[in-house]
Order: sequence, then structure tokens, then C-alpha cells
Amino acid sequence: MIFIQFIDLKNQKKSIRVARVDTDYLVSNFGTFSIPFEYYEAFQVLGSFISGQDSIFYKWAEFSVNASGKKLPIEKVLGNLLESPVTERDALISKGLFEKLLKQKAETECVWTGVKTEKNSS
Repeated sequence: MIFIQFIDLKNQKKSIRVARVDTDYLVSNFGTFSIPFEYYEAFQVLGSFISGQDSIFYKWAEFSVNASGKKLPIEKVLGNLLESPVTERDALISKGLFEKLLKQKAETECVWTGVKTEKNSS
């Protein structure tokens, strides 16, 4: 059940109702909408790639579950993926690891491009 708060703007009264919010509830309480037939056809073909089991998002969640040895439930992974991304990152650990590798090997390789990186002589 979902609690819904309704506010009557004319009388300034608040009321809380418990209602099951599903397709039938939304249509019977808020009406309908329509889209052009061409959009419907496109969603029929592409819908699973946008939000279904073929989406990149869902495939990444499946990959993460498998990488965890199936210790994580798909629901938890999907929930974590929906959280806002962290835009600031602490690069000190990565930088330290990179510098250690450079001291050991004197050269490394970029994981994305394959370009060799060398110890800067300056």
C-alpha cells in the first residue's frame, strides 16, 4: 500500500488515503494519454533495450551479480546503480599504485588505449 496525501486547495484541508497505485488506479483517477502509432511501434521494437532486460543498465547489473559470485541480489545492484554517481573521486590510492608500478617496471600501458606510459624524467 502507498500513502497518498491530497490537499484541497480551496478549503486548505489535507487528507491521507491508502491506495494501491497501479495502472488501473492511475487511469481511473487521472485519465488517459495517447501517443502517435509510430511511437508505439518504435517502443514495441526498442522498449526492452531502453528499460527492459536487454538494456545496458540491466546487463551491467547482471555482470555485477555474476562478478560477485552471485552473492549480491540483482535488486540490490539495480538500486545501487540508480543512485546518483559520485562525481568527485579520491585518486590518491590509484596515483600511488601507478607510481609504484612505474618504479618497478619503468613503463606501463594504458588500459583503454594500449599506449605505453613511461616514467617522466623531469
